[in-house]
Amino acid sequence: MSRGSKDGKPTVAPAPTASFGQANPPAMARAQGRPHMVRQLEAVDQRVASVKGRMRQHCERFQETWVAKEAVRLWKERAELALKHKAPAQAAVRILSPDDLLALARRNVRARIGQRLSTINRIGERMRNTVTRTLKPASPVRAPDVQRSFAKARDRRRRME
Repeated sequence: MSRGSKDGKPTVAPAPTASFGQANPPAMARAQGRPHMVRQLEAVDQRVASVKGRMRQHCERFQETWVAKEAVRLWKERAELALKHKAPAQAAVRILSPDDLLALARRNVRARIGQRLSTINRIGERMRNTVTRTLKPASPVRAPDVQRSFAKARDRRRRME
């Protein structure tokens, strides 16, 4: 803890395990220092970061257009519902101001963008898992190649027959 906070209360440093976990994702831990696996995992991370960066740029460029289109869509949808329910007692639609519609549209667009970014994260995680699952260990002493072992045993058995 340090004493340098402005309100006089001591500040607490973040837990070392949390920062270690952020700096070393589980896929890197599963790589166990194998250089070829670490290189491929870093390539996957760079690829995911690149796609996310391009996605963010694309979203920043078109977000206001999407918000406007979403607001128009919401307004039309609510107008159609209001026409269906003419009596105020049966009205299922609350009348919204244009500012409320824009806020709702902005929230919907941000939710869609968040879903797309989480999809990119899930794809990146699947790619990392594929790398760690399919790459063979660097040292045959740690984990022998099972298929090669079965092939050798099969060949020995055939020679004995």
